[in-house]
Amino acid sequence: MHYHETVNYEAARVYRSSIIRGSLQEQMQQYQKLPAYILRLQELHPNIVADLQLLSTTPTEGSTTTSNRFQRIFICPHQHAQSFAFCRPFVALDGTFLKGQWVSTLLLAVAVDGNGHSIPLAWAVVESENTNSWQWFLQHLLTAVPDVAKATIISDRDKGLIAAEGTLGSNITRAYCCFHLCKNFISKYGRNFESDFWKICRSSSVSQYEFNLSQLATNKPAAAQYLRLIPPEFWVTAFFSPLGSRFGYVSSNLVESMNAMLLPERNLPILDMLNTIWHRFMEQRTKRLEVAQQELASNQRYTTFAIQQLREYGRRSGGLQVLRSGPDEAQVLSVNSPTGHIVNLATRRCTSFDVIELSSRVIELLLRVIGLSLQVIELSLRVIELSLRVIELSLQVIKLPSRVIELASRVIELASRVIKLSFHVIVHSMT
Repeated sequence: MHYHETVNYEAARVYRSSIIRGSLQEQMQQYQKLPAYILRLQELHPNIVADLQLLSTTPTEGSTTTSNRFQRIFICPHQHAQSFAFCRPFVALDGTFLKGQWVSTLLLAVAVDGNGHSIPLAWAVVESENTNSWQWFLQHLLTAVPDVAKATIISDRDKGLIAAEGTLGSNITRAYCCFHLCKNFISKYGRNFESDFWKICRSSSVSQYEFNLSQLATNKPAAAQYLRLIPPEFWVTAFFSPLGSRFGYVSSNLVESMNAMLLPERNLPILDMLNTIWHRFMEQRTKRLEVAQQELASNQRYTTFAIQQLREYGRRSGGLQVLRSGPDEAQVLSVNSPTGHIVNLATRRCTSFDVIELSSRVIELLLRVIGLSLQVIELSLRVIELSLRVIELSLQVIKLPSRVIELASRVIELASRVIKLSFHVIVHSMT
């Protein structure tokens, strides 16, 4: 406080609540105005997808009338739905609690456009995050933006959301937020293995994934087993189909950062909050439109973001030579790779990834050979030990025929050769 004032905490809380949220009666009146708010939105924006769901309550004793109580509201402006045609087929989902008088949750669906801007597709206020509320939200999102059914959906592993994602059909690609996975992993096994987690997460081939996981298993078997139980097609780069369908995003931070941006709005009564969110997003769209119009007026062929990306890629590729062999294929040469690699834009493949995958498979095979050779050596030593005991027994106690002793000696000789050969295999594998 300023000027060394001392204010009672409870008095400050009540005063703040009265300023931000208004009285309890005023907040209830805002809920009562929601049907009119939805109708007004639909009048002003005929193509909007908006829905208000009320929950009917049973009559009280001595009364015959039923009352309706707010349960959920969904809003997807037509402009936002249209924007998805110019976005990557990638949607982040998240929910965050509101700070009003009544417990409720704000759900958001966010996409990414060609300039890397976060595009809010739709938002909703529901009673809580559960399977039913997420299904309701995703059904409305699919109605407003049908192409979402072909997108990659990233979210945390909230059980209600995982169950609800089946609403979007079988054509979606599901992705877990790896920051949430990593946070849970660290809470169980500490930060010492965090780098191992991200190596496994970003594995670009199946064999590289297995190799990185085996490296972790050597140091911490329980941690490796924990990660192996998480289906890799939801969080490991190599398992996403088609390849690259995660677009470099390993977390749902883009929607979480938008939730953080809306922190002031989340303190407001529901109608004020919905109104402020609408105007904030529309103002954001208007500013981006003004920038685009200025770039078009200056005869700029590409957006500023695209130009910066092209310059950066140009800087990185300064030492490369491209020899085109067709409209979609070329050989890329560099100082470090004079033989080059074949890049095919149609199949989105590069032989450098094939080489990495082959190398990983060779390493994996060699490790198996070494392991098998060590097992052979161990078995041969046991055979030698058993043969020596047979010879000792025949000389001291049982007096077995000389042929048995001769056979045991040959077994020892053979086992010794096997051991020698196994050592040669190991040495050649290491070199």
